Amino acid sequence: MARKTAPRRCAHSGIQVMPSSHAALAGYKQPDEKTRREHASTRASDVAKVQAYVQSSTFPAPLVLPGDALEIEHPEVPQSVTKCMRWRNAVTPKRRMVYVVGPPDAADEVAHVRPSVRSGSDGSRPAKKQKIYNSRTESASLDPPKIDDIVAYLRAFYHGLPVKAWQRDDLGIVSWTGDVPKAPRKSSRLQQQCPPFIGLRHGTEATRIRSRRSPDGQFAAQLSLNDLLDVAIGILPADAYALIMLVHQDMYEDETDDFCCGRAYGGSRVSVVSMARYNPMLDEQQDVEREHAWPLSHCKAYVEQKCALEHGDLTNINDLPSASSTEHTASKGAVCAAMKASVEVPLSDSTASLQALWLSRVCKTASHELGHCFGIGHCVYYACVMQSTAHLSEDARQPPYLCPVDMAKILTATGATEQAWCRAMLAAVSTWRHHERMFAGFCAWLDVRSTEIS
Repeated sequence: MARKTAPRRCAHSGIQVMPSSHAALAGYKQPDEKTRREHASTRASDVAKVQAYVQSSTFPAPLVLPGDALEIEHPEVPQSVTKCMRWRNAVTPKRRMVYVVGPPDAADEVAHVRPSVRSGSDGSRPAKKQKIYNSRTESASLDPPKIDDIVAYLRAFYHGLPVKAWQRDDLGIVSWTGDVPKAPRKSSRLQQQCPPFIGLRHGTEATRIRSRRSPDGQFAAQLSLNDLLDVAIGILPADAYALIMLVHQDMYEDETDDFCCGRAYGGSRVSVVSMARYNPMLDEQQDVEREHAWPLSHCKAYVEQKCALEHGDLTNINDLPSASSTEHTASKGAVCAAMKASVEVPLSDSTASLQALWLSRVCKTASHELGHCFGIGHCVYYACVMQSTAHLSEDARQPPYLCPVDMAKILTATGATEQAWCRAMLAAVSTWRHHERMFAGFCAWLDVRSTEIS
């Protein structure tokens, strides 16, 4: 019997800073250098200054791999700083607080959506017993990210504005006892296990939230994202510039959706993010690869392999190009430093590593959705946290930082400087740099970027 060989691990030696070979086929063309300079500036006199601090080794182009958002949602309209400033809500002395609303608790009568600490079958945990990625331990469970850790990250990301955790005792999930629309047909057994509506209590009121079982069966309950956003609008405090509500439960936006991790009503300054799908215990089922999550998504061999598989040039994962066949290996720059720091952190199934991984994913999405509340559209200029994502694998490949165009938008709103932003972010993420690859890479990226602009 032939011995089965393990897949060859990638050397991560080459760095991809330009769009992939698939990008042209996908219809994506990066805006030219002149456009990128102009769109990152609020005044003509600042154009040259912007370019002096922008290098492809720090701010690569979007990768645009097969199935990515810039292919299926093409064309995204470029949004300059001045265009963003024309329609975004202004930060004022009386309206500048950013609220992070903690996940609402669920009452006994809606136990099917209640998050439990060690259970494996409820509304916030996978409905099936899941296997830890590359692990033989099938019964392990993780606690979701802590609200205080998410707030600390967002406080640094939106440095210059106050970011506050809002743990409301009067916010909770209850059974819905109000009017119920007539069902179009007799409910199925699965519908009976997951009632079509729950209530989200806020203060003395309760709002009806549509509910369903997740189509892929991963979760016992899914909540309507649009209904949750309506609640967020209703509870927005007078002194709030923006509000983000975190939930443990899986979400959907449209009836045809499998799931949705987050969305913002930018003009209304509210957003909602679900932590459910970012649980690392679901990675194998959702085909999320950890080895080439950011910053290792810029591994040239990986990018070439993904494009080649799409176009039928490779038939086996072991045909992945070796280190000797990659070209243009970078030896300096922020992305190179991030990749080197990332590979020094081993992929681990330890509880600390997996919980740091879960936290990193939620923080990245939360910062993205809040960005929409600041008037920022989806980015087409560079690889950027404000890029749109079409699936969880692409989500994992996106960077946590803001590109020069979107950084200018945030700094205009917050009044901070990029140097202060780098210092604040570095202090916030250093705690987890030894446990998780994205945090390790982000720290290294921030170190280099701070030097570039000093």
